Amino acid sequence: MCLAVPMRVINIVEDFCTVELKGVKKTCYIGFLDERPKEGDYLLVHAGMAIKVLDYNSAQEILEELAFLIEGEMSSGDQ
Repeated sequence: MCLAVPMRVINIVEDFCTVELKGVKKTCYIGFLDERPKEGDYLLVHAGMAIKVLDYNSAQEILEELAFLIEGEMSSGDQ
């Protein structure tokens, strides 16, 4: 399964930025975006590339849904 995850932009240098989620930092390519993000924005990130700029509420909603899915997967065990 492939997932895109919301991550917060912490700095930008040309067509790359550093994004962070729960202390994990990654480099992300932003050159394909129509809208230039700014520090503090949330990006939907897949395979090191930004897919979309998200508002805070959308990012939080997606993160909550992902947490729910992960919790369900962890509690189901090896069935």
